[in-house]
Amino acid sequence: MAQHPEYRICGPAIDRYLNDPDITPPEAMETGVLFPVERIPE
Repeated sequence: MAQHPEYRICGPAIDRYLNDPDITPPEAMETGVLFPVERIPE
């Protein structure tokens, strides 16, 4: 975000598993985190 001061976070983060937790061992789990952003009005 520091590289893009024209944007700000506008809501809660959303996390998603990138693999199947039912068949993936815990040490191999990967999670993606998404942050909703909006452009700051000028």
